[in-house]
Amino acid sequence: MILDKPLEIQNLLDNEETKQQLITFVKTIDELASGHEGGNVSVAVTGDWGSGKTTILKSCQSYFSDYKNFPVVFYEAWKYQDEDPLLPLLLQISNLDEVTGNIKKKVTSIIKTTTAAGMTLYDTLVSGIKLGIGKTEIDGGELTFEKAISRGEKFMELLNKKYFDAASKRQENLEALSEVIQFAINGKHKYDAERKELWSNECDENAINLFNDKKFVILIDDLDRLLPGKAFKVIETIRFYFDIEDVIVIMGVNDELLEKYILGHYGINNSEHKKGEKFIDKIFHWQYELTSVKISPVHLRKLDDLIGHDNSNYVKDTLYNLDPLTHRKLIKIINKIEEKVLLANNTNITKSLLHKFIFEAVIYETFPEGQYLLRKLPGLVKELFDQTNDDEDGVKKVKEKFENDETYFEFPQRNFESLLESKEVNA
Repeated sequence: MILDKPLEIQNLLDNEETKQQLITFVKTIDELASGHEGGNVSVAVTGDWGSGKTTILKSCQSYFSDYKNFPVVFYEAWKYQDEDPLLPLLLQISNLDEVTGNIKKKVTSIIKTTTAAGMTLYDTLVSGIKLGIGKTEIDGGELTFEKAISRGEKFMELLNKKYFDAASKRQENLEALSEVIQFAINGKHKYDAERKELWSNECDENAINLFNDKKFVILIDDLDRLLPGKAFKVIETIRFYFDIEDVIVIMGVNDELLEKYILGHYGINNSEHKKGEKFIDKIFHWQYELTSVKISPVHLRKLDDLIGHDNSNYVKDTLYNLDPLTHRKLIKIINKIEEKVLLANNTNITKSLLHKFIFEAVIYETFPEGQYLLRKLPGLVKELFDQTNDDEDGVKKVKEKFENDETYFEFPQRNFESLLESKEVNA
């Protein structure tokens, strides 16, 4: 089985396609950073769920941290979805090996200022709720409307004072944060020696010499696991507080979901919007788009050991004829095939049987309702695979649902036809 997690650096660098993808990615960022003055360089890795955004970000973490010795913060947004995104990010910065002594205290000061501003608002909100309780007693008497107004005004005065006190320190905090960043860039960095050697071998072989000047790198992952509004808040927070020179920000973004949220949030007419520049293009300096992919040796590395190279090639050739799918979807299909092979408990796996496993795995993993239908109708796969017209147990109706579905099924009818044609050719 292949775990649905970021691929290891060794696997990525061993595969020519993924290796070139990574090298092209960091080369482009180097070009952006080299010709950019004032503020950060921001990059979006865009794609659907399961397209491999986390793999790219984890690879960047290793490249910048282990090979280039840059300070790197890897921020997993979903872990802090109920918090102000700035606070956990500042805490991660304060815990970097490069941040020590008085500089660590500067980060703590920024955190305290930000927290205090947030608590002021929270306290006032709670007090406002208490003011609405008609029978609350003050000094032995009932809380009248006049007293409530007077008390509310005092709280608003307190709120305004604390707010403006915090606002007056905002520029000071931004300057302090910039100082922290520069200190971290020049600080002593720890790295993984084994991974450094892996990168060194590849980069030396390809004569790659990038990033002459050290940078501070912020990687933001799992934005697509947040509600779009919260994801946008993270992006806006990073844009405001970390628009600092020598900072590189790389975010994994489901741009389709984010774009829909932005259009609704700002009341932008979608038909007019399509004629102009995408809003997200204005947020990032560059977007690196991850498209769906064909099956590759990266996906087959475990199956090859289980069923042999010849059978593994048969799986690859059959799936390669399908339209591209996301990296995660391909992993799930391969794992489902492996599960079927193991359950068959047959050392002599024929091409015909293997093709049936491929067919079932594709249906199961590309049609969300498929797995539930297959549980209820165990004979459905055989009926679909054999293309019989038996209407027993409503199979015919289910087959029509598969064939006509335009909402859930993630690739067209031609993929069914391709699988069935391949079955006939290899029978």
